[in-house]
Amino acid sequence: MVDLGRLFSSSLSYSIKHSLLLHLQLKALGIDNILGFDWPAPPSPEAMIRALEVLYALGVLDDDAKLTSPIGFQVAEIPLDPMLSKVILASGEVGCSEEILTIAAVLSVQCSNANIFMKYFVEKSSNFEICLQSIWISVRGAQRQLDEAKLRFAAAEGDHITFLNVYKGFLQSGKSSKWCHKNFVNYHAMKKVLETREQLKRTAQRLGIPLKSCDRDMQVITEASVSGTTLA
Repeated sequence: MVDLGRLFSSSLSYSIKHSLLLHLQLKALGIDNILGFDWPAPPSPEAMIRALEVLYALGVLDDDAKLTSPIGFQVAEIPLDPMLSKVILASGEVGCSEEILTIAAVLSVQCSNANIFMKYFVEKSSNFEICLQSIWISVRGAQRQLDEAKLRFAAAEGDHITFLNVYKGFLQSGKSSKWCHKNFVNYHAMKKVLETREQLKRTAQRLGIPLKSCDRDMQVITEASVSGTTLA
């Protein structure tokens, strides 16, 4: 089973992911000579070449390194990692776009370092030092409580289902900041997840992607995930 949470946190380096988005933006603007482009701060040649290879393997670019139709142009419309954008496209075909949009929103916020779980340290003065470096809270002297919080959301299927559990719990709480504090969840990041998901939902509607829920059918979610993350 494809674990989107782990895949997008570790499959490609930051420089390559950054290059992927830059390549897509330039291609969408009709700029085809990527390697000869006058970059203000150019990515490394290795990252640029690898990004082109990944986009080609995903079917986003053709043999002439131009955006394919319709997949390439659709992927360029979605402001995410192109693998994740392809998963969103596939989710509409198999009927799990509601779940995938949530997972994509969490991954997007997480990758921007506004992680859904806070990491902080309990000081003797009772002040909290917030550090957004881990999706889970680290509380000095409270490892047991941390483990219990993880278990409340953890899913055997992988991190992406854990994200769905957190999102569902947040909505059921009425988007409560107290619920977030109790469950070691970053309230401000969850608000950002809501905003990002709404943006992705509007983009999906503009692209004609049907908004459907699979009721957390893992087989359907996996089918969409494999479609977007398999390289030729």
